[in-house]
Amino acid sequence: TSLQLSACRLTVTKSKGNAATNRMFPAISCARTTLGPRGQQSRVAVAEGPKKEQTFLVLGQKPLATEPCAECGMTYQRGREEDEALHTRFHRNWLRKQTRLFSWTRNPSTKDDESVESVALPSQLCEKPDGEHQQAKAMATIHIVDGQRAPKRELQRALEILNVANDHLGAVHVSVADMALRQRKIFLYVSPPRGLVLGCILAEMISGARRVAPLAAECVGDSCRAVCGISRVWVAPSARRYGVATQMIEAVCKRFVYGCAIDPDLVAFTQPTSDGRALAERVFGRKDFLAYTEEG
Repeated sequence: TSLQLSACRLTVTKSKGNAATNRMFPAISCARTTLGPRGQQSRVAVAEGPKKEQTFLVLGQKPLATEPCAECGMTYQRGREEDEALHTRFHRNWLRKQTRLFSWTRNPSTKDDESVESVALPSQLCEKPDGEHQQAKAMATIHIVDGQRAPKRELQRALEILNVANDHLGAVHVSVADMALRQRKIFLYVSPPRGLVLGCILAEMISGARRVAPLAAECVGDSCRAVCGISRVWVAPSARRYGVATQMIEAVCKRFVYGCAIDPDLVAFTQPTSDGRALAERVFGRKDFLAYTEEG
């Protein structure tokens, strides 16, 4: 019996009479060792193959895997040069598209006290001129677009932004004619310095709503008095979890009815998703908040 240990396998040869049986086992070695019948061994150097370059250090970290970008949503492998370059190009084009879709220019003919509400911009959303985030104090503005009184061009632009948000939400598009119904208003959350819309709300006048069962999805009980209904709530993915939606809802309570603040107990949501329900519970401070059915 003889053993041969090479760089890629271990070969065991057994001789029985004139017949020989070979069995191979995996092994790791940089040289070949031969053991004779009496235990003598000799080492034979193995010719080195092409030189290999280690590109990643294995230090017990998680294996490399693809993951989506928090802003543009593209899935790529971090640390891989080709994927990083592809993501950089895609992200740059995505930012340009977002700038075109969600840029908002203030109408100079509209008075500030009628259609603009200033709020503190969360420090995580403050941007330098080059687009990098920084910790700083800044003021965002919430623009209120009245479906009955706003200039036509301003209303059309607000509807373009709202309908992009409707596509993200899977909701029905809203037209200029729809805005004239039930005194609808669009609230746009605009951040400095580029004037990008980070969130929007569609609010409308209603006459009643019902309480949502705390442990169920349907409404229960008799109809309650309600004044304002929130039909759509959308926040850009990069601006979520920073209180943008809460600030917009507070602006709705304060500015939906001109010159008169609305009690939050008189504000209702349409049948919300799980995320919308969590938002309503957090804003209103109760699990049985008001909900209503949106009319066609």
